[in-house]
Amino acid sequence: DIGYVYRAIMPPRTKSCFTIHTAYTGSFTVLLFQPVSYSRTTEATVNLPMSGISMQPDLVGGLTLSGQIRNIRNTTIESTRAIAAFYNNKGKVTGCEVAFANTGNSNNTLFPNQTGTFAIEASISPASVANYILQSDYE
Repeated sequence: DIGYVYRAIMPPRTKSCFTIHTAYTGSFTVLLFQPVSYSRTTEATVNLPMSGISMQPDLVGGLTLSGQIRNIRNTTIESTRAIAAFYNNKGKVTGCEVAFANTGNSNNTLFPNQTGTFAIEASISPASVANYILQSDYE
């Protein structure tokens, strides 16, 4: 069984969605987590600016969160992606989704000062979303 966090680098005191993959097919009554492992880095992470954000219902009852993401670093970045966490009116996470940026380049690469687009598709009802947090990530 494995799990992973959607962000490659997480600054202290930040949150991010995660996914757990397991071969177990029964039902869970309790899920226990082992201590988190991590390693320190001196690499600075930059939250890439996003603009033109729009949330629209799709044709099958879900939603699409779309916009633009820009590389403000002085270096080329790869695997550029947008990560969304959706919350209901009680502050509970109702969904997490990720989408790679459409950059027109291989490996979802953004060159310095280049802008790409993203479209996060979520199979949750737009009416159930009271708030969302949008984060960027890259490698």
